[in-house]
This record gives sequence, structure tokens and C-alpha cells, in this order.
Amino acid sequence: MASLLDIGNGPFLAVKIAMGTIAAFVLVRWGGRPLARYGMAIALAIYIGLMGVHLFTGLAAFGYVSADQIKNFTDIPGQLFAFFV
Repeated sequence: MASLLDIGNGPFLAVKIAMGTIAAFVLVRWGGRPLARYGMAIALAIYIGLMGVHLFTGLAAFGYVSADQIKNFTDIPGQLFAFFV
């Protein structure tokens, strides 16, 4: 996506709209099938995760969150894995 932003706002916006349109088409056309529901759930989970990354990036840009706090937050999955292993 960064390369699209380097090209300009138009291509970036076009790709974002295309992704949303494809997701909506899949949901409308094949929404009754279990595979479509699983796929949409996975896509939604990834999108929510990306929104979390954007949130922390914005908070860091405005100085509300320090780099050390973000590093500590990103270490949590590794610590949980080490705890259970």
C-alpha cells in the first residue's frame, strides 16, 4: 500500500475501493456458503488488526504512545508463547 501512496492518492483509493467491492460482492453472491463466511471472517479479522496498527501509529505520531510502549505491547505474543511452551 505504501507504494500505491507513493504513486498518488488516486491509485491508493482505487485499490481500497476495489478491495471493499470484491468483499461485498463475495458476501452478496456467495454469503450463504460456509466457505464464504469463513473467508469474510478471516478478512475482517485481518482488517481489524490493520486498524489497530493504524491506531497505534497515529497515537505514536501525535506523541501519545512512546516507542518503548509499542515495543512492550508487541512483545506480548512472544511472552505468551514462551509461557505456554
